[in-house]
Amino acid sequence: MIINVHRNSVNNIGDLLSSPLKYFKYDDKTKVIDICDDYKSVFFTKWLCNLKLEKMHIIFGGGGLLDNNFFENELNYITNLKPDSIIYWGVGHNKHYNENIPRLNSSSKALLRASKLWGVRDKIEGLNYLPCSSCMHPALGMNLGLRNDIVIYEHEHIPLSTSDLDNKPKMTNNNHDFEEVVNFLGSANYVITNSYHGMYWALLLKKKVVAVPFSNKFDLFSYDVPMGRIEEWSELLEKSTIYDNALEECRLLNNEFYKKTLTLYQ
Repeated sequence: MIINVHRNSVNNIGDLLSSPLKYFKYDDKTKVIDICDDYKSVFFTKWLCNLKLEKMHIIFGGGGLLDNNFFENELNYITNLKPDSIIYWGVGHNKHYNENIPRLNSSSKALLRASKLWGVRDKIEGLNYLPCSSCMHPALGMNLGLRNDIVIYEHEHIPLSTSDLDNKPKMTNNNHDFEEVVNFLGSANYVITNSYHGMYWALLLKKKVVAVPFSNKFDLFSYDVPMGRIEEWSELLEKSTIYDNALEECRLLNNEFYKKTLTLYQ
């Protein structure tokens, strides 16, 4: 059995669409569980697999699971159950700026060393790079029409506001209709966002993007995106650029990683 463990019981569409099992198929039975609400169920699943003489494989990801106190106990709990294999697929570091904890990547290397195969969505020297698997969603290949110059895509818990942008179209990342999200992001020349996946998807849609960061996941993003305070949006827009080949690059890396997992599960 293959169990994908990620943040699955949330409103955040970026977390929901980061599961590689949404885009890649396996002959084995598969199951998706939430890393916070259901992680202890892995113990029972491993017991059943042992009883049936079946192997149990874990895929962590995607999402910002590393360098994050919120998920560290859960990652260690499942790792200590010693499943037949562990894979980290497109996971990222996610230390929020307001955490008064002097740490960066403190547990990442130990967790990754305990896995058979891994790729992180961050550009960090010495770590294998693998962008979030949500790049595989077919909606990102839709033909879209321009209707707006600037749109704002904000995190559901961290609203973006400044008086000179109040009249711009706005959407939050708790909208679960991905085609609607893609149509919204694709409708504009420029996207201003404090959502990691909003930044990622807009870039894949060949939009000029400005990010308003609140976590090191933005700092470690693999493409060069201008970042700063929301009040600086006008100056930041002038520095934004289009990445014409980003979608193809990200999909290629995910397809190559998928082939490696097939070899591992043989």
